[in-house]
Amino acid sequence: MKNNVVVYILAGGLGTRLAHIAGDNPKPMVRIDNLPFLEWQVLFLSRQGFTDFVFLVGHRREVVIDYFGDGSDWGVKISYAIEETLLGTGGAFLQALQQYPSDWFLLLNGDTYFDFPYHILVDQAQAQPDSLWLGLKLRTDLERYGTVEVDSNWCIEAFTEKGVTKEEGYINGGVYAGHSTLFSTETIRSCSLEQDLFPQLLAKRSLYGLPFANKFIDIGIPTDFFYAQEHLPEWFKRPKQPALFLDRDGILIEDSGYVGKVDQVSILTQCLPTLLAAQEAGYQLIVITNQAGIAKGKYTEADMHNIHNYLREWFGAKGVKFQGIYFCPYHPEATIPEYQRPSLFRKPAPGMILTAADEHYIDLSTSVMVGDKDSDVIELPYLTSWLIQGNYPISRSDRLTDWQSLTKLFTCSIS
Repeated sequence: MKNNVVVYILAGGLGTRLAHIAGDNPKPMVRIDNLPFLEWQVLFLSRQGFTDFVFLVGHRREVVIDYFGDGSDWGVKISYAIEETLLGTGGAFLQALQQYPSDWFLLLNGDTYFDFPYHILVDQAQAQPDSLWLGLKLRTDLERYGTVEVDSNWCIEAFTEKGVTKEEGYINGGVYAGHSTLFSTETIRSCSLEQDLFPQLLAKRSLYGLPFANKFIDIGIPTDFFYAQEHLPEWFKRPKQPALFLDRDGILIEDSGYVGKVDQVSILTQCLPTLLAAQEAGYQLIVITNQAGIAKGKYTEADMHNIHNYLREWFGAKGVKFQGIYFCPYHPEATIPEYQRPSLFRKPAPGMILTAADEHYIDLSTSVMVGDKDSDVIELPYLTSWLIQGNYPISRSDRLTDWQSLTKLFTCSIS
């Protein structure tokens, strides 16, 4: 459906906080590694198969138009929706929809780069045509950002303001997908996407958000602009790999209940053929484990790290290399106060998966999670999760598999 999707990019920002860098140019035209930031967006989207663009321009629009023209130099088509008077982000988008109508759209902020497969967000919107879908980014540094609260179906329940103290949260990544009938373009008015249009959809429960991993940057302030200068070209060029994510207890070691000491560890060797086959097929191996035993005082983080070091050595001797081991020590019913809280990093929430994918350049849409209980089915619709029957009752029978079938899956992917 990419050929039926028009990409609208808000490219008329004044760049006030970047004035000493951008001069009088629109903010999306500041250069990163000698290319305008907006060009990085076009290259990224065209690489994913999107070819029809509308740039929403106003301030110094001739700079954008003269540089990109009709887009043919990039193998795409570019049109321009010109903002003659200030219309705000919402008004500019409504005007662009009126001038260049499209059934399905992607709308992007022209000053953010968010590296994820945009077709997944479009697919979600097309499955629910009466909804607008936002790409969300998990952050633990929330000083600059308000957060987005979602329910178990990814319906957005609320937006929180900046400055609210939270350990982690989802932020608006500035990428939106939906159907044009969500908005009326009969009367173009000055308005804001976030302050005027989103609340209308929120009230109708038609606003959804889905978190994605991988790199995100907002060049709106100088520190992030310079960070983009240093890292964005590398992000763009580096290919992503699939990963095999593995629960620990019940998958790699026997789950005898709060295993906290090395001498309590019993390796489940039946996993070895699958791990070796996945590794041979190019999958990164990453352990993803809830460790409520820390929160409940059964053992310490130091005890857990000793076990993980032991696992690295034991499996390493068998030719298996873990790229990372991620753990969540938090639990709502913790007996140790510092660990007592709900967390987006506790499975089935996707925090550990999203963090690992960001740090290791992982394509989650081609990755696999393997666990032994319902909570190991990660709450991401684009990540495949499989369960192996162990000590726990499993209600998700559609997710059941076995080691032999998994080994065959990865062996077939090699051939």
